[in-house]
Amino acid sequence: MGHITRTAVNSCLRRTRSIAFALSMSLAVWHPQAVASEDSAAAVGPTTAVGLPPAQEANCKRLTSGPLHDQCLTAASILAVMSGERRSAAWADGMELVLRKWIESRSPHGYTLRNVECRLSWCVVEAGYTVAAGDLPGQGLVLDSAVADKNKIFKLQTMFARDPDDANVQDVVVFFKRYCQSVSELLDGDAHLVPNYMTLGQTC
Repeated sequence: MGHITRTAVNSCLRRTRSIAFALSMSLAVWHPQAVASEDSAAAVGPTTAVGLPPAQEANCKRLTSGPLHDQCLTAASILAVMSGERRSAAWADGMELVLRKWIESRSPHGYTLRNVECRLSWCVVEAGYTVAAGDLPGQGLVLDSAVADKNKIFKLQTMFARDPDDANVQDVVVFFKRYCQSVSELLDGDAHLVPNYMTLGQTC
């Protein structure tokens, strides 16, 4: 598929940075609140607001610049799209099961599933990670490429934040994007994300 560079993602996000930052501070904390939306053949049920878990939200509020701040902006943009998406039941149910099994398979590496939610084009996974001596952030947290290809998803980013109740535990959030009809709808000829890649799932 080629590599999606941080530079490409940041370039795409600069145009919406001020809006995204405001959204990151205002989104609900993972607990849904019903929002009216029209019915569609592709997705069912009311849309609900999706936000960062408390540890991640608090961490983002402390950050004002740098790569981790950029991650918060990316997360806010994704969550804003997810909050407006209706649930594609057949795909979302199956994808949540795949991601749930993935995190459960990472338990030997210290990961514990906390939540997983998919909508029409995005999935977000929350896990707890018990830090062991010598561990590096993200160690053991890789979705097998064959599984990703089979389910037509790719990981955009992973975020870590210290659990406020336990210094040895990290809260982990992982974002996955659903492909549309082909990779070419997500990447241009130079393997950069196309500007509106976040909403392409609406037409899948």
